Amino acid sequence: MTDPIEDQRQSFNQWLDQTGQSVLAVAKKAGINESALRHYKNGKTRDLRMENKLKIAETQRVRLTEIFGESAKQFTSPPPASLAASTGVPSAEPPLFRDTVPVVGRAQNGRIIATMYPIAHVEAPQNLTLSGNVYAVRVANTLNMPRLRMRETVICSPDDPVAPGEDAAIHDIEGEIHLMRCLENDQNHGFTGTMYGDESKKITIQPDRIVNVARIVAIYPA
Repeated sequence: MTDPIEDQRQSFNQWLDQTGQSVLAVAKKAGINESALRHYKNGKTRDLRMENKLKIAETQRVRLTEIFGESAKQFTSPPPASLAASTGVPSAEPPLFRDTVPVVGRAQNGRIIATMYPIAHVEAPQNLTLSGNVYAVRVANTLNMPRLRMRETVICSPDDPVAPGEDAAIHDIEGEIHLMRCLENDQNHGFTGTMYGDESKKITIQPDRIVNVARIVAIYPA
């Protein structure tokens, strides 16, 4: 029986040789520790954290399996179809883990940036019917306090219509995911919403800048 962890290391080393990239360049681009990646490459550490593998694949803009081999499939899954449009990555298949939802956004300077691959999975609410489009993100700022708190996880469903007064996640063409309370959601006029922290300030995202609008169907505490 082959060792999937060792297979992934060998695939990574072959990918490095094929692309001609250095460990330093890959680590710097992904924002991960160069020493840890070098130790992984040379077999001085057993494995590399999946979070770092995902960062490498994301910044290289390729599938995880193109770098770490087919055995990496058992640890992650493709992004939801709702997020694939702006990344160029094929749409998701049914969730790899039954009754779980992929977390597909990372915090960056108080913003939520959509990732090409899930960074984690969370258990789905019992009353939620899963589809390939449902995804989760973690709250990255305090702009929606007290409704949404830092590091809480919200489950988002692009298949559900968003009406005024409901909470929504708006994924724009630059890859940012905005969390707002809906004031207006119109195909011709775009999405207008507000933050709970300052409900007097209205924010409008034009329709040509929207990938999708998802209704927030559940909130998990941090």
